Amino acid sequence: MAEDSAQAGPTGARRLVSDEGLKRRVVFYILIRLGLATGLLALTAVLVLGGEGNLLDPRRYFTLVAATYLVMGLSAAGLPAVGNLHRFAWLQLAADTGIITSLVSLTGGTGSIFTPLYMLSIVASSTLVYQRGALILAAINSAIFLALGLLQGMRIGPLEQAPFSPTAPVYAEVLLTIFGFFLVAMLAGQLAEQLRATGRQLQAEEAYSRSLQAELAQVAQTIRSGLAVIGRDGSLRSANQRALELFPQLERQSADASIPGWQDEESGLWEVSVPDGELVRHVIVTRSDMPDGRSVLTLEDVTSLREIERQLQREERYNAVGHLAAAIAHEVRNPLASLSGAVQLLNVDHADEPLQDIIQREVGRINELVTQFLETTRPAELSRQLTDLGPLVSEVAETFAKDSRYREDIRVVEDVEHLPLLDLDAERVRQVLWNLLLNAAQAMPSGGMIHVSAVQVGERVRLMVTDEGIGIAEEDLQRVFDPFYTTRQGGTGLGLATVERVAREHGGSVWVRSEPGGGTAIAIWLPVPEDPPTDERPPEELDG
Repeated sequence: MAEDSAQAGPTGARRLVSDEGLKRRVVFYILIRLGLATGLLALTAVLVLGGEGNLLDPRRYFTLVAATYLVMGLSAAGLPAVGNLHRFAWLQLAADTGIITSLVSLTGGTGSIFTPLYMLSIVASSTLVYQRGALILAAINSAIFLALGLLQGMRIGPLEQAPFSPTAPVYAEVLLTIFGFFLVAMLAGQLAEQLRATGRQLQAEEAYSRSLQAELAQVAQTIRSGLAVIGRDGSLRSANQRALELFPQLERQSADASIPGWQDEESGLWEVSVPDGELVRHVIVTRSDMPDGRSVLTLEDVTSLREIERQLQREERYNAVGHLAAAIAHEVRNPLASLSGAVQLLNVDHADEPLQDIIQREVGRINELVTQFLETTRPAELSRQLTDLGPLVSEVAETFAKDSRYREDIRVVEDVEHLPLLDLDAERVRQVLWNLLLNAAQAMPSGGMIHVSAVQVGERVRLMVTDEGIGIAEEDLQRVFDPFYTTRQGGTGLGLATVERVAREHGGSVWVRSEPGGGTAIAIWLPVPEDPPTDERPPEELDG
């Protein structure tokens, strides 16, 4: 059944289009016929009621009027319920032929003033049934008209009173009229066929145009870049889905209000930053102006490219200082060790012991800085294993909350969901989380609350630390993860650089959201293994 429908699909579609066209032509034919019939019957009424009694008996006239409008009324009322429009069209032509024949036979036969109505009927038929149908109707009308001529010559029926001249036989007039029928049928039919061919060609071109338009629209929707057409007034004319994803406000606002730099940029090529939830997308906008004042936009999302560029720049910095770090570590640590040992061997007075402590503390600080410097620049060797992130976060947060430097002014709040096991280097993640808590506390010199959360979002886990501190200026946000870049006096610029590197080495990423005076939120996104074992952990792991 489905196969038959599929095979008949194109034919059925063409037949549906053809039926719709024929239905429109039938409706037009009915309306034209109604107007023409009304005009002719009105003219006849003027002649009959004006004293032309030999033209048509008034009683027959009113009978003819009633029959004409009855046929037209039935045609109009039955059109919506018609199943076969082609047969219906022939039925209309047959009804018209009957009405015309009645009118002609009642008004003088072959010499009637209404004889040209046959020709009008043939012309009208060419619009419904084309040339072949017009010729068939011409043959039918010719046979009827010939019969009328014979009856008129033999003085039979209503034509017994019709004028008849032996010197100019009615048959000659009949033959000329029949010749006119066929001539009109051929000319009108040929014109109708030409119009029909033109209509088919226009339909084919329209179908091809729609197909081409649909194909281009499909291509525009499937490409990865955004495409949009902007009108002369700045409003959106058309766009693919990618363009609306990058600039959803284009559907409601003008391009000037939706795309930064629309008015100011004259080169036709510029880059803009577009907020997208927790991310900031970088989009290259290319504008090409058309002669009619419209503009075509090509929107290329280069967020991943810019991130790769930043990572390469960071790696270049790491590589640049990597060799230096090894040399510095050797050249600095040896003198530090000698200095520390020498200070411990010195015999100092009791009053000088604070100075000795200061020296030892500063030596330890320098040594710690060198160690941190080395750890940041050298490639990390991760010791990964399946780890429950929840207990790790709780442990670090609880330890930090008890730190004597911050326990009076800083409050740490945890919000950790039940998470799947993650493939992590627990010590490196612990170090990263400690760095984030330390940065958050240092950003709140007057105290405040630090919120630590760990939730699963899709196929990733988000570990986020949020503070109520002084925030980060917008111009510094893009550089906070660069090594040795810091905005805090006395900072080394290695803490957040280490956070970003550890996250990347785990296959994750880092984002930061902040504003001056509004606090800072830093999130680490870590991937969830494809088949993380959750309920198969041994009891001792679940307990501790």
